[in-house]
Amino acid sequence: MCYSEQHRLYRAHHYSVTPLGARSGLIRWVDGATPMFSLYKRWHQRDAALKLQQQQQQQVLVMLIL
Repeated sequence: MCYSEQHRLYRAHHYSVTPLGARSGLIRWVDGATPMFSLYKRWHQRDAALKLQQQQQQQVLVMLIL
C-alpha cells in the first residue's frame, strides 16, 4: 500500500471537550450548543466581580466611619 492510500484511510477530527475532572470530560457534538464550562466561567467571573465590589463598598464605609 502506498503512502497516498494509507493517508486516505485516516482522518483526525477536533472536538471541544468540557472537563469534568482530571481524567474525564464531555465531548461537544451538538452544533450551536453552549459548553457547560463557558457557563461556569461566566458565572465565576460575575461572582468574583460581585465579591470585589462588595469588598470595595465595605472599605468605603469603614473610611466614612473613621
